[in-house]
Amino acid sequence: MRAPRGYERNLLIMIIAPVLALPVLYAEPETPAIGRAAWATLVIATFWTTDCLPMAVTSLLPLVLFPALGVMPADEISRNYFKDKIVLFFGGLVLASALEAVNLH
Repeated sequence: MRAPRGYERNLLIMIIAPVLALPVLYAEPETPAIGRAAWATLVIATFWTTDCLPMAVTSLLPLVLFPALGVMPADEISRNYFKDKIVLFFGGLVLASALEAVNLH
């Protein structure tokens, strides 16, 4: 059997990491939200360190995982992603990128 390379390695990590982290879900039986948050954090940290997903996708995983697991509502999480200064910075970045794409820089 040959060693997995490239996308095969990434797919293997994306399948195995959540499965290996499953015991963390049951670490706190009195408060299951803590176990679910720890599981999501462990999976996100694994994806981040192994770079099996692009960083942009990995950084947006809490927006999907935390509400899906019942850890936090989506509006509380999205407030941290869409603060005024961040949206202003992102808008400037998009504008600069658009100006560079049409050679107006």
